[in-house]
Amino acid sequence: MKKTILLAVLAFAALTASAQSKPFSSNGFFDNWSIGLNAGAVSATHNLGFSPAYGAYQFGDRTVTDSRSFWQRARVVAGLELTKQWTPIFATALQGWADVNTTPSHTFIDRWGVNYLNKFNLSNLFFDYKGKPRFFELQAIAGIGVASHIKPEYATPFGSNVVNQNGGNLSSDDNDLYFTARFGLSFDFNIDKARAWTISLKPSIIYNLDQELFQGIRPVNPKGARFNINDSEIELVAGLTYHFLNSNGEHYFTAVREYDQAEIDELNNRINALRGQLEGKDAQIAALNDQLQALRAQLSECMNRPPRIEYVDRPVTQTVTTTNRSQSLVNNVHFRVGKSTIDASQVPNVERVAIYLKKHPEATVSVLGYASKDGDQALNERLAEARAQAVKSMLISKYGIAASRINAKGCGISEAYDELEWNRVSECTIVTEE
Repeated sequence: MKKTILLAVLAFAALTASAQSKPFSSNGFFDNWSIGLNAGAVSATHNLGFSPAYGAYQFGDRTVTDSRSFWQRARVVAGLELTKQWTPIFATALQGWADVNTTPSHTFIDRWGVNYLNKFNLSNLFFDYKGKPRFFELQAIAGIGVASHIKPEYATPFGSNVVNQNGGNLSSDDNDLYFTARFGLSFDFNIDKARAWTISLKPSIIYNLDQELFQGIRPVNPKGARFNINDSEIELVAGLTYHFLNSNGEHYFTAVREYDQAEIDELNNRINALRGQLEGKDAQIAALNDQLQALRAQLSECMNRPPRIEYVDRPVTQTVTTTNRSQSLVNNVHFRVGKSTIDASQVPNVERVAIYLKKHPEATVSVLGYASKDGDQALNERLAEARAQAVKSMLISKYGIAASRINAKGCGISEAYDELEWNRVSECTIVTEE
């Protein structure tokens, strides 16, 4: 009988899981887990149990001694529940629970149990799941479990006393484990916007399949597991459940959009068009790479080519003035805009000054640097000084002219010529005394 019940529950679970028609995201094993806390009350339907404080034992309709009402038989029950939601319709859970005896008895917690549960979301089964949990949902719950009473450490009046009270219909042994079956509903309220928290109200009926009463006491020669209202309990608990975050960033299943064949064909056409554009881009990139290689070759050729000296036709490259006592020679060295370095084309002008100084050891040279009037005043003054010093440095370092024969200084802005570029000079004046 127990195997038949288990197979029936598992078969219904498999059929329910396969009934889900839409695809949903976050179907990994570590997705859609939740943990819940349950607390409430449980009471035997037909006065099962016992109470030594009342001086009698109650075994349902088997005795009428010290009968108590349904509410007097109620006791507190609490437990934890770990659930895995396999689809929006079907889930499985492992539940642990314990009873707190509120009547005068031998222990504070006198019974515990573990259940395997199958959960079926009737709201999603009959009204379709849209990709987000509703505020209210109804679930059906069915499962099996094992339970046990907690025996006291001191002696209690059981054994032959129990057997005698019930005319030999009961027996007592050391095996206090018994199987249970649970059927119930869960009224769920998803209370927050993220659907991470759920408050539930869960009524259930629990069948004692082994007809066990307490501490291994059960009928003599039981006929196997059975569903008997005389061996059942009614339970009502409230639950608070937290749903863990899934890989999709939500606390629940989200619907995956389904594409029809026309949309798929359109996407394939777009992909093929993009592939064609990509192939065209590859050809363009190859052509640009060829141009780049050609430009690199031209650049390398230019860099390795010997410099060509060009003489610039500018005014007053050389002026000779003679007086009774001395002779002076003026030679100009021109510069580019904003530069104080001597171009290769201007090196011959410096060289003329050096040749003359070498031929006339008594001669000296005055190098006056100038800048054109365009640009910043302070920068022009620095440029004028730098241009004079550049000529002096070349005369000393390249041609070996003594520094004592060279007087170099910057003279600021020159406006001797209308063309601005002709005013960017170092004016070299060589003086030879008679």
